[in-house]
Amino acid sequence: QPAELRRLVCEASEREEQTGKISALWGRVGELYAAIRYGVKLSRRHAQGHDGRLGNELVEIKTITPRKRKLFVRAKRAGNFSMLAVIRVRPDHQFEARIVRRDRLPKGNDGVYVVLSWSRVCALAEPIG
Repeated sequence: QPAELRRLVCEASEREEQTGKISALWGRVGELYAAIRYGVKLSRRHAQGHDGRLGNELVEIKTITPRKRKLFVRAKRAGNFSMLAVIRVRPDHQFEARIVRRDRLPKGNDGVYVVLSWSRVCALAEPIG
């Protein structure tokens, strides 16, 4: 793992130990991992509806943090993305990642968000990279 990714993981873990709350840095950790693992070119901070590009595809990146008890992610249906990358950081800080094309996401009940468990993400994902 590149040094910046290791540094961010350590910093996020330390913040959690100090505060007892999930660190917001985990989102950045997931984005950086997607960039390394899949070659996602990250967008500028706070781009509307996506976090980066994979070729011509817009990618939304969601991270499952090590301390999260229920393994799921939530993404805005209105987001401007064609692929959803889900990065799971295990408690031992090992990474797992899957990418799901938007057209494979469940249609749902027209709610604002699509909610996916890690097992559902794995079932819907396509082999990429």
